[in-house]
Amino acid sequence: MSKREKRGTGVAAAGVGVVLGTISGAVLTFFVTLAAAIARGISDGGKKAGPARPEMPGEPKPLRPGWSRPLPEHLVKPTYWPMVLALGITFLLWGLISNLFISGVGVVLFALALTNWIRELRHDP
Repeated sequence: MSKREKRGTGVAAAGVGVVLGTISGAVLTFFVTLAAAIARGISDGGKKAGPARPEMPGEPKPLRPGWSRPLPEHLVKPTYWPMVLALGITFLLWGLISNLFISGVGVVLFALALTNWIRELRHDP
């Protein structure tokens, strides 16, 4: 082996050593933190640290003058059309830099998704 090859091997070994040292330091930090958390839990008598959750009242609080309670919201049912619309836009833009056929597929997906998504929203009870 020449001097240049030996020097390259030493640099590679040093790089591996740095990586292994970093990993072992992270693992050691994890276990020290875990041991400290376990010790804290034992010394607290097993109580959970942090604020206690407030009790939920049985009756709602009185409202301020001029305020009203909101009506229950009606959420639309989940649908796949927004994802298909995003896929159509992606194909459309991807086709602009690669192939017009892909842009055509994107336009078709875009139109199909937009039409069906609007149709579902209009017929939602």
